[in-house]
Amino acid sequence: MFTQSPLIKENQKTPILNMIQKNPREEGLFLALADLLLPGFDRQIENAIDSDNDTLIEAAERAKRLIASAKASAGKKLANLKVADITKLAMTSTGDSVMGEKIYIRQGCIACHAVDQKAVQKGPYLGSAGSKFTKDYLVQSILDPNAVVAQGFQTELITMKDKTAHLGFVTREEGGVIDIRNIAGIVTQIKEDMIAKRDHQPQSMMPAGLAKTLTVTEFSDLISYLVSMKE
Repeated sequence: MFTQSPLIKENQKTPILNMIQKNPREEGLFLALADLLLPGFDRQIENAIDSDNDTLIEAAERAKRLIASAKASAGKKLANLKVADITKLAMTSTGDSVMGEKIYIRQGCIACHAVDQKAVQKGPYLGSAGSKFTKDYLVQSILDPNAVVAQGFQTELITMKDKTAHLGFVTREEGGVIDIRNIAGIVTQIKEDMIAKRDHQPQSMMPAGLAKTLTVTEFSDLISYLVSMKE
């Protein structure tokens, strides 16, 4: 089962529970349960399945099936699930941001993505991730780094006339000089007249598969932490 803040979890469940109690034959409420993957409605779902309303039965059975699947998937590693399934589970789960912060550090995200503006900046700054990016953007950018690259962080390969090369993000171009920052956060100044070739790379400098060892619950916690980061 997803690890969630009890308050947020109850805020999701209570209105639906109240509506089901008032109108237990409203199939739309069971469709909502299926979409939100909310646990804790077993009795209401079974009552609906035992009704004589085919549409209601179908909606309740769908909710039962999807919620059971979500529970079963929560402890699975991302490597064993399809991206579409991970995305749906992450988008419908609230997660635990406190646990997410620990996962952020444990997984080494902090090594490339600072959350403190005073720290050495390497990859995109995520101290205000919740203000700058939508939840679905954050989910996709971790699952498929090459699909969405934050503006200003397109990888560039600069080949010099002396055959040396620099790979990183261009952070400044001014007065015939280019500043390029590599993944280690080291900034190198390059004179434009010494450049032989500049190529934009389609791949993100963030490797794919970094989250594959996480469970669905852990991934949801990580996303919750990033969403909570607002300045």
